[in-house]
Amino acid sequence: MSHRNVLCSKWMTSFWQCWWVSVMGMFFIGTLIGFAFMTGRAGAYAGGLDEVPANNCPPLHARPRADFNGDGRNDLLFRDQVTKDLAIWFLDKHVRVATGTTHPTRPVDSNWTPVGVNDFNRDCRSDILWQNDDSGNLAIWYMKHANSANVVHRLTGVLVIGMGPEWQVVGTGHFGPDHQDHYPDILWQHKTTGEVRLWYMQDTVILGEMGITTPFPSAEWMVAAVGNFNDDAWSDILWRNRLTGMLRYSLFEGSIEIEFGDVDPPNTIDPNWDVVSFFQVDGDDTDDIVWQNRTSGNLVAWYMNGPTRVSGGFFEPMGPGTPDLKVVGPK
Repeated sequence: MSHRNVLCSKWMTSFWQCWWVSVMGMFFIGTLIGFAFMTGRAGAYAGGLDEVPANNCPPLHARPRADFNGDGRNDLLFRDQVTKDLAIWFLDKHVRVATGTTHPTRPVDSNWTPVGVNDFNRDCRSDILWQNDDSGNLAIWYMKHANSANVVHRLTGVLVIGMGPEWQVVGTGHFGPDHQDHYPDILWQHKTTGEVRLWYMQDTVILGEMGITTPFPSAEWMVAAVGNFNDDAWSDILWRNRLTGMLRYSLFEGSIEIEFGDVDPPNTIDPNWDVVSFFQVDGDDTDDIVWQNRTSGNLVAWYMNGPTRVSGGFFEPMGPGTPDLKVVGPK
């Protein structure tokens, strides 16, 4: 697999094209992103990168994707659909123990949408991945852990050239061949055809790109979430049919699908429930499916044993109190 700098798109084959884009990109990232996109009205957080811990994090599959306070448990990241502000629920399993926010609370440009939460730079802290609705390009907010006021500050940020606006990031996880990999990969899906492609990542460096062969020939099947059904070292895919709401799963070893089938049960009775996340809610060895109601905003967890639901229940409290707050991570 060939390495390529994230500032050179796959359509730039000329050395001088890539050199020019790289030089200009590095010049403008600090000013354009640091000021226009990343800072907001309050300005960028001044914390130094020397506060980043040593790279001694356990492998991806052995740690939570969205741990914003460093307690070893996943938290929920919300986005207000009206104000575009982010909000955090700090969790103990399905129970909210505190609320918090990020600083800044949103990008200046409202055309950026949060599409993933993971530790992209291997500093043992969860970061936020954004995608631009117009260009399809990506940006990563590298985050600190929450302070005593439950505010999660952004340390810095970086741009990544995307695959175009017709491609949507649908999840992050570990699909690389090394089961001890420490960096999350990025999963894409074409909005029209349903084609799925994978970026192997090392922080912001794209190590390689490949297509994922899906067992479902219809473009109606969309990636609902990325998680782990079987407690191995690799991520799996949860699919949902956008017409019928049916759920299916694919188990992976690296990027190779080894099993697929129907989730049991294959759907909810009420079509107003959306799959919004897939992570270990109850602390056992397999990830659980998190649903959010479009009307009430309430949250329900399906506690899974592999692809089979064994029980379920509401979060505490049942929801954020408004349907405007949508869960956007872990993802």
